[in-house]
Amino acid sequence: MRKSDRVEPNNFEPDDFEPDNFEPDDFELDGVGETGQLSAERSHQLNILHEHKMQSWWRLSLALWLTIGLLSLWALRAEFQELYEYFTWAAIRAMLAFNRLPALGLGICFGLTIALLYAESRHILFGLSKSEKQQLITQLNKIQAQGTSHPQWKLIHRDKL
Repeated sequence: MRKSDRVEPNNFEPDDFEPDNFEPDDFELDGVGETGQLSAERSHQLNILHEHKMQSWWRLSLALWLTIGLLSLWALRAEFQELYEYFTWAAIRAMLAFNRLPALGLGICFGLTIALLYAESRHILFGLSKSEKQQLITQLNKIQAQGTSHPQWKLIHRDKL
């Protein structure tokens, strides 16, 4: 028997894997039809929830840029003046290496912005993934269960008010 003929177990779980302790009631899917498709109203509510979530992330990114980002840029103002006179990639590397706190602040701001741009473009091109849709359905079920006292109730039912 060759080494390549041996079957080794995979270290990953497929998307349709259900764990032993899976309870169907854990993921109540109100508004899901017999074909597994969401109703039009439920789908609209999920889109509203997703848009609200992404708007919140963009607000957080803007707040980070207006606080940490501006403070980091202000701390690097002398280095930027030197870069204006003698621009080299080594100077940029040295600027970031010797000013670690401002570099970290700019890294956080750039990182969140790039991640949001990636998430938005992925959503536009491919739609919501199964896990994102499941999280939104769970959140929507919690909102529906709590009723009008939930802070996001008006967001979901704004056309009914």
